[in-house]
Amino acid sequence: MAIEKFSSAQALAFRKKNAQSIWPRPERGAERLLPIPLPHVSQKLKIREDDKIFCIGSCFAREIEKTLKQLGLCVSSSEIENPKDKELPFSLNAFLNKYTVHSILSELTLALEPEVIEPRRCLIEVSDGLFQDYQLAGNRLSASFDEMLSYRANFSRGFSCIRDANVVIITLGLSEVWYDKTCDLYLNKAPDPKVLRRHPNRFELRVLDYQETLDGLEDIYTLLSKHMNSGFKVFITVSPVPLLSTFREIDIFEANAYSKAVLRAATEAFANRYDNVGYFPSYEMVTMGPQDVVWGGRGDFRHVNRDYVEVIMMHALEAFLECTREDLAIRKVESMARVLLDAGKPHDALTVLNRLDGTARADLNHLWKRAERLLEGKEEWRRSPTSIHRYVEKWLASKLLKGRYLQKYTVARSAFLADSRFSLLRWWGRVTR
Repeated sequence: MAIEKFSSAQALAFRKKNAQSIWPRPERGAERLLPIPLPHVSQKLKIREDDKIFCIGSCFAREIEKTLKQLGLCVSSSEIENPKDKELPFSLNAFLNKYTVHSILSELTLALEPEVIEPRRCLIEVSDGLFQDYQLAGNRLSASFDEMLSYRANFSRGFSCIRDANVVIITLGLSEVWYDKTCDLYLNKAPDPKVLRRHPNRFELRVLDYQETLDGLEDIYTLLSKHMNSGFKVFITVSPVPLLSTFREIDIFEANAYSKAVLRAATEAFANRYDNVGYFPSYEMVTMGPQDVVWGGRGDFRHVNRDYVEVIMMHALEAFLECTREDLAIRKVESMARVLLDAGKPHDALTVLNRLDGTARADLNHLWKRAERLLEGKEEWRRSPTSIHRYVEKWLASKLLKGRYLQKYTVARSAFLADSRFSLLRWWGRVTR
């Protein structure tokens, strides 16, 4: 079924008045594509500076939270805390990140309508007397039945603060999900192989299609409509962070392309159905961007460079914020120039710096001078300090880590550091993002 229908007259009228209807060409619109793509952001919805914002979704939602807080906006989801009487061996992100449409729906239901999903349904016995919750930390946290129920209750109480928010930002991560047939629940994370061996007939992998994804989004919207104040707004995007791995018999590139395509198609239909739902193109800005710039400094080809995340958010907020903030355009250009310089592209950095007038450009004079020094050969391009530190870090890891710890660091460095029981390692993970 078509998500939109127009008469021929309407279609021609839309094409005529839409300034972004033609793909950029070198002689027209090239600045929208190069050196960093800047797709048009719909101004269908606005965010007020006094709005309370709640971010739900994959690890990209945490990046959005940080940027919004730096701008001085109220982000209530960042105020959720670990239980004060419990020392957890990992960061709160292990609880907060929700990777699928249905795990977002389940978490909202547990927080807002606990009578619909009994918390005990989330707990899976992994050995005699030990349980894990794959809506939360999965195999990173095992405890007795009562302790796990306590963790679950604490987190649900914190998550229920979404009732007081009036803006919800949702990032969707993947379409390849695990399903618990016994409890009739989609999981947030893949079960540990030991759990799969203990319960060989309990779980199955499901690759969701467009309609299942759209139905899940509809259920989320219905739940939010029942429990949030009238006038709430939803901003939705697809996380650009690719799949870590696939359980299917296809190349990870194909699996990731399918997963993101399904999510992108569903978000388009979902946003078109409601006046209070808007989409912003973070996925497009990453996938269309230069790869050495997008992933530069992160070292894993999956998590987006922090400066590039700021470019995305400044670009989106220029359209979404109700009040005019001149600093957003300056911060966007600053982040663009910085990320281009760190990738060894001084000419491109000067191109974006030239988009500012003289007064605004003066505030970024240090970047301008660095680009000129690189072009004139007075300064040799070198990797950013973060990258240099990363090489030292990898060498130390190869000497100090063994077995599954080294494997986890190699495969998922960010998660390894973020979930460490040592605060120093968690701090190092944050400052070298």
